Amino acid sequence: MIEFDEDVLDALINGKSHTFPEILEKATFTHNTLRLHLDKLVEQRLITREKVARGRQSYVYSVSLASQRAL
Repeated sequence: MIEFDEDVLDALINGKSHTFPEILEKATFTHNTLRLHLDKLVEQRLITREKVARGRQSYVYSVSLASQRAL
C-alpha cells in the first residue's frame, strides 16, 4: 500500500463516514489524486462508498468491515 492510500485510510479510521470534501481537508494531496485513490480503495474493497443524496452525486466514504478487522 502506498502512502496516499494510507493517508486516506487514516482519515477514515475513526469509523465515521466522511464526505469527499472532509477527506480532502485532511489529506495532503490534490483533488484529482484523492479521487484516484478513493476509487482504487473502493475497488479493492478496503473502503466503501455510499450514495447519500438524490440528483447531484454525493457520497460518503468509510472503512469497510474487512479493513476494520485487519486494522
